[in-house]
Amino acid sequence: MVANDAQASVQEVAPYEHAAPYQGDNGANESRPGESLIVRNGPVQLKGYAYIFTPWTTVKWGFPNFYRKPGLGYQKLGHHRHRDILDREWTGDYDDRYISSWDGRVSKLVVQAVDDIFENNAGSTYRRTFIRNIAPVYMRLANWPFNHINFGRNDGKIPSEDYPMLCLKWFIASCVITIFISSPSPAEIASRNQGNYDGVPYQYFGYPKVTRNAIEMHKPKGLVSSEPNPVAERILRPRYLCFLREQGRPCIITKVDDWLAQNDGHRLSYIFIAYTSEQFNTPDDFRVLHEIADVAARNAGVIAYWVGCSCMPGNQLEEDVYRICDVIRGAQSLAIAVAAPANNRYEINTPDLMLQQWGSRVWTFPEVLLAPAGESIRVYVRGNDLSQPLLVAKNQFAAQVWQDDAHIARQLIDHYEGNLVLSQLELVTLALECLHKRETGKHLPGDYSYALMGLLRVRPQIDPTDSAFQAFARLSLANGSDQLLERLICVLPKTPDQPWHSMDDAYNAKLWDILPQDVGIAGVGEDDTIILDGCRAANVRWKSFTPVANARRDSWKRAIAKAMLRLSGVVFISAIVLLVIPTTFTVGVVLLIYSMIIMGLSPWLLRLLYLGKFYDQQCWFFGFEGYMDLDTIESQIFGGRLGRMKWTAAASPLSRHERNVHGECVPVDPTSDPAVAALVQRAKSAGPGDQRVFTLVDTGNMTATLFLAERPPVCFLMAGSEGGMKRIIGCSYDWTTATMYRETVLRIGTQFEDKMSRVGRVKIGFKRKQHPFGPLAQVGEAEVKDKANNDGYHLNSIEAEVNKQRRKVQNRKNQRSHRMRNKKQNPDTVQASRPFQVERWRLDEVDESVPQAVESTINDAAIDTSIFIPDRTVVLRRPHLSSPIQAPTTLTPPSMVFSLSADHLLHLVQYNVFRAFVSNKRTLNVLLTGWTYNMPPSPTTCPVSLPYIDDTNIYPLNPNIPPSLFPTPTQQERLHSFWINLFPFPSLRDNLIRHEGLFDHWELLQDLIGELMGATPIQERQGTPLAITVSDPNIVSTPPISVVGRDEDEITAGRKGLIVWGEPYDMRSWEATPGFLAKWSWAVQGCDDLLVSSNRWRLMRGEEPLCLPLLEG
Repeated sequence: MVANDAQASVQEVAPYEHAAPYQGDNGANESRPGESLIVRNGPVQLKGYAYIFTPWTTVKWGFPNFYRKPGLGYQKLGHHRHRDILDREWTGDYDDRYISSWDGRVSKLVVQAVDDIFENNAGSTYRRTFIRNIAPVYMRLANWPFNHINFGRNDGKIPSEDYPMLCLKWFIASCVITIFISSPSPAEIASRNQGNYDGVPYQYFGYPKVTRNAIEMHKPKGLVSSEPNPVAERILRPRYLCFLREQGRPCIITKVDDWLAQNDGHRLSYIFIAYTSEQFNTPDDFRVLHEIADVAARNAGVIAYWVGCSCMPGNQLEEDVYRICDVIRGAQSLAIAVAAPANNRYEINTPDLMLQQWGSRVWTFPEVLLAPAGESIRVYVRGNDLSQPLLVAKNQFAAQVWQDDAHIARQLIDHYEGNLVLSQLELVTLALECLHKRETGKHLPGDYSYALMGLLRVRPQIDPTDSAFQAFARLSLANGSDQLLERLICVLPKTPDQPWHSMDDAYNAKLWDILPQDVGIAGVGEDDTIILDGCRAANVRWKSFTPVANARRDSWKRAIAKAMLRLSGVVFISAIVLLVIPTTFTVGVVLLIYSMIIMGLSPWLLRLLYLGKFYDQQCWFFGFEGYMDLDTIESQIFGGRLGRMKWTAAASPLSRHERNVHGECVPVDPTSDPAVAALVQRAKSAGPGDQRVFTLVDTGNMTATLFLAERPPVCFLMAGSEGGMKRIIGCSYDWTTATMYRETVLRIGTQFEDKMSRVGRVKIGFKRKQHPFGPLAQVGEAEVKDKANNDGYHLNSIEAEVNKQRRKVQNRKNQRSHRMRNKKQNPDTVQASRPFQVERWRLDEVDESVPQAVESTINDAAIDTSIFIPDRTVVLRRPHLSSPIQAPTTLTPPSMVFSLSADHLLHLVQYNVFRAFVSNKRTLNVLLTGWTYNMPPSPTTCPVSLPYIDDTNIYPLNPNIPPSLFPTPTQQERLHSFWINLFPFPSLRDNLIRHEGLFDHWELLQDLIGELMGATPIQERQGTPLAITVSDPNIVSTPPISVVGRDEDEITAGRKGLIVWGEPYDMRSWEATPGFLAKWSWAVQGCDDLLVSSNRWRLMRGEEPLCLPLLEG
């Protein structure tokens, strides 16, 4: 094997953070500045089409015809659906795809890679192919004599020992070129897209969770919303205050409105008592806290004080917690109470340490910032003389208490003191950075944003279903925040695991340095995404290079060279003919000599004709995995070393440049830096989740850019500008959710802005979750379930399943008939061998009672469906935050008494469902935490509400777990009740998790397992009480779907649950009753597997198949 240019022989160094933005030549390669440190044994010789003879190369009909399968594949957790811009639907397993700019379809991603990466394919989940030389044949022939010469070894000159081989190859090339060059086909090709980059045919069809405009919101039946992002009203006074009484008597807690009704409002003044539950948490602590507060209020000369432990009633706690900021703003002064914590393992014994512990909490940060300006903060220490509190000037609080981020916190204090006014963007950025450096007991995922909310003017209502990002995004939308989200998506994280709230940019730019360009946020997505409108977009071609159209200026040299080359073959043939004729022998000799001279000069003339200056070249984004030098890149695209292509100077954190003797900025090979060269070496063995090295070739400005990304970005979105250049976001495409995920951010010249076409609303995510994967030999390649044809026709999944099973049904009937004939011929033998006979259902066998209707041909145009509408249909509603239901730690079960049914027998159907849940729970084998009983978790317990995240890294699952039970990305991202994991339908689990706070859990479980629910023990957890808002199911008088027929099936009639016929983990074993599909229609949306399985069992009984009800709205 010939070593290619990605073979590095440098010392390994630390990865990404050492490859920081370059600040100029650092003398890393003093002998030959700007030269790559990757050692090569001669010029690069890519194998190219030689790989088609290797055993691992696979052949297919479409281009690229030769590729290599990945070493890894994704777990098949369910089929997914995609709708493209032309309304064609694609359904299949999860895999890596991109949107084709040619026809708009989602096509399988194939990435061209350098030889050593192509040969090492163990860590890839996408297909790879080898790099092809796409230059015209005669151009490759013209440069073939020089391809063995290492120009870098002799300062660009040809070594003397290479001349013999050069002459031999020159002679061969001259003869062959004469044949090819005489063909009438020109080397020039027509441009496409008027010379612009390929566009991205993308369209987003979904609903955002929060929209800019209320008219775009999804409004299900029963939901009325007047504004897209409801704002919580501010309070002018606290609800309750602790009013002082005579000296020595405890305060009286009074509702402020009642006090104002009996007293003069002008006399109302109070102080705010700040404390942390780490230091005051027991009844005795609260008694001492009130004593401190009483002394502090009398010292301040006020009549009341506000303290959180007594002035926030339990029935209003959820609302009051996030309005503390209004209470602080109205207080006369701030007093802080500190003490040694009960669990003093860090030996916090001095007032300074106690105060620093108090300042390390999230909710104490805005209390200091919003304290009255110009007032010193009094600090009261438990056990010390309360008449002499410590006085801390507000402008010195950061240096004394917040020492870790004193410089940033001081800017915020100065802002609220009026000494240094920050812009809205600077305020939000600095405050968010400070808040995330502090600790908090997790009450809601968006607590950090809710703490920040108190510092801003507009405060959206609290939504318990919001994630941390969604809470911040809604806050940013409500306050404007100077296009903060538009700027944030243009930030390139310094490290791959950098959280979304970190503003650290790999280019060392501040957020306010990035200027969004004609883009705006249209909404916030359901899965920590934003809907961005107005971007310019360009596709990246990863599967191969392609000829680049360009324009060349006419000149006398090119005109003469073209005429001589075109006529050389004709002149040679004519010379041969004239030599045969005696009278024209002399002319033939002259023409022969002339043609031989032209043939000898043909490689040089061809290079003169096509390798000169060219202009207005077609704009392409070519991508390949790995690293190649510029000479090799140019040779693969244009056929030779043009000297036109350059490395970018500052387009990527891996870009490098230096100052030449004229003081000009000159880009150099990135691998001239040892850190970058080590990255190139290490990325050859990268696996899923690791950073890989890619190269982007931009033919618009004839540059190449080396960059890092976890996945190859299939397109670039131009969304902002910074430092005189445009920022383009490299995105991978998750076709299952139609989401673009940020993989990298590069910089491009402003002059190419108009070369990109605009795209409509794009759903963009900050960080893409890693889908579960395994060796390809075990999980297999992704399969297509239903694929749309050219007319956009989508085959009905029910019909497809029924047609698939028809052959199995007939085969089983024939086998059954054969057994019955044997039974009739020898009844005594059969009875003796089988004294007992039990009829049973099988997944793949039909009983004798299957009616003839199953055997009838089903019309391909339509299938009769029936659905039963229950007396009441559960419709989801948005939680009403004005009247939340407070639960201590788990959902409190309704009052139930375990009683037998009327015939003193348990319902067998519900009992089987209960046993199925128990079996699936044993299969999951998940480690549970927070068990409060003095016993290990029992395999028969089915907890109703256990806040839980299926983190497969922390809680490793059984390696033999069925794919139907494997946690989905939603399960791994969101807190949810554990019982939801027991359903073997991923779509059903995701629907229940997304709407967990919007339906009655107990009612659903009552429909599934009936009276067994009353005997189910409840798990509890320690920590802050969890407030859960549950809306009662809305009884709708008008059914959301039309009734085609009534359910007269004796097995399912009157039931609103599920039925299990076989193994609990197998989706084919489950059947949903019509009552369940109608009542819980929102939960089964998109769950085609459940419908297919249910219709199979119904057809076996001779019943009509069902269709999923559609929600209105």
